[in-house]
Amino acid sequence: MRRVDMSSELTKNKYQAYKNYQVYQEAVLIDMLVPFCDIVFGRPSKRTTTTLQFLFIKELRFDGYVVDVSEFIESRCEDISNMEKKKGVKEKTSMRRCENNKFTECLHLLIDILTELGYFFNTSKSQGKNGIAKSETIQRIFKDNKCLFSKQEIMGLGKEIHQRIVKTVTSNPNFVLTANEIRPNGTLSAHPFCQL
Repeated sequence: MRRVDMSSELTKNKYQAYKNYQVYQEAVLIDMLVPFCDIVFGRPSKRTTTTLQFLFIKELRFDGYVVDVSEFIESRCEDISNMEKKKGVKEKTSMRRCENNKFTECLHLLIDILTELGYFFNTSKSQGKNGIAKSETIQRIFKDNKCLFSKQEIMGLGKEIHQRIVKTVTSNPNFVLTANEIRPNGTLSAHPFCQL
């Protein structure tokens, strides 16, 4: 009879839930950002098998300027890696963390841009090992002192938006999401609670 290590299964399930929630957050942030800019996607360099695929954003095209997201994230990850090395983290460990840092930095960038556009995020922060690389988890999203999304709503809406974008990016790896592709209620989703 095969023995199952329950603590390792629980850890794996918690990790999957955490990573999937990061993906849902990204999808909702994309949905909120698309009225302000076009979003250029690319095919991710690495495919995931145990969690949902993080969306690879190449550029944000605002009226009059472009944010090269992939270049910005590479630069941030290089800074983080250098900081980790100074704190004694091994090169191999730092390289392994790089993929996770890319996801985290992408979320931070999207949150920062949306904050500049008038949104407020209630988040919880987690500390990385050795005091390195904090990540934020969105609990609620506000605008004009009104709660737009709770964590449950982010999960529901994020899942739907993610599925739609992945379907499109799979057939068109350089897909550009524009404000014209938003549904009439102001979102890619048909959920009634998502009207902004």
